[in-house]
Amino acid sequence: MMTLHSFPEKEAQKDWPPKVLWGTCLVIMVLTFALDVHLPLGIASAVPYILAVLIAAFLRATPVLFGVALASSFLTVLGMVYSPGPAQILSWHVLSNRGLAIFSIWIVAVIMDHRNSLEAKKEAAQARVRILEGLLAICANCKKIRDDSNVWHQLESYIVTHSEASFTHGLCPVCLEQSLREIPVMKNSLKIPPSNTF
Repeated sequence: MMTLHSFPEKEAQKDWPPKVLWGTCLVIMVLTFALDVHLPLGIASAVPYILAVLIAAFLRATPVLFGVALASSFLTVLGMVYSPGPAQILSWHVLSNRGLAIFSIWIVAVIMDHRNSLEAKKEAAQARVRILEGLLAICANCKKIRDDSNVWHQLESYIVTHSEASFTHGLCPVCLEQSLREIPVMKNSLKIPPSNTF
């Protein structure tokens, strides 16, 4: 039998509540900052901010995602300033570690934003797609289709009712040639003899 499938936007996927995601991002950022200011300079302790950016991506809001990335970048720089150790220790490896951490934060933010936009496009497309699948009972002579309740329908009306397709009519070259050959025969068969009554 013929079945019709529609793809719901988020049937199988259960989203985490936004408050849980916000809270998780905030906890990760606070713990990472607290760890960062207690570790000496030179240790790449700002990398866990990437986890906060990844979690923010599940909120599927570009401003939120980039806001978390910006806050993480700011806390990375602030952690460098407040980390224990003499200020003159700011050497190239300290700066390069922080620079790589900030670069990684923003790369992940941009990639996750792109992923979110692709996911939104996919969900929108799936919401519009309807698929016919299964065995379709069709009359070999008149091409009518039988539905699940044993009612026969014209092919065009069945397809239009059960899918997003619509029809335009025309003639293929073979049928056009055959129709042009049949027109004179039909004209001759329809001729009415003249009447002689006045």
